Amino acid sequence: MVIGNGYIRVYAESGGGYDSNGNPIAVTAELGEPIPCNWVDSSDGRSRGANYTIVIDLQSFPPCRFKLYDHMMGELGEFNVNERGIVPLAYVGNIQITVHKKSYTTI
Repeated sequence: MVIGNGYIRVYAESGGGYDSNGNPIAVTAELGEPIPCNWVDSSDGRSRGANYTIVIDLQSFPPCRFKLYDHMMGELGEFNVNERGIVPLAYVGNIQITVHKKSYTTI
């Protein structure tokens, strides 16, 4: 069981395809229910952006797009995670998710 200090909300996509006239139907993405998590800012100070290591209870968690929130539901960022960033920690019944968000500054 994770001792939570935040939440993640995974985007669920629906729609798409074509209507009866052959016109494309846009895909819509909606945020799912909050999933309790424990997150740590793992930035090392050398790179721009935010690096997070997130732990959730063991469940099916495919590569996806999600938002990370603090314990007060303040948004910390939106992330994409691929298969390399998802590590099952079966011995403790958790999943570790590692993400990186680059930030760019304009001059």
